[in-house]
Amino acid sequence: MENLLNIFIKSIFVENMVFAFFLGMCSY
Repeated sequence: MENLLNIFIKSIFVENMVFAFFLGMCSY
């Protein structure tokens, strides 16, 4: 259960990083 939660948090973090990078590329 703890491992599943860790993977879930990592996936959210990675998605946020990609989304922020995408917004940064679009703004310039």
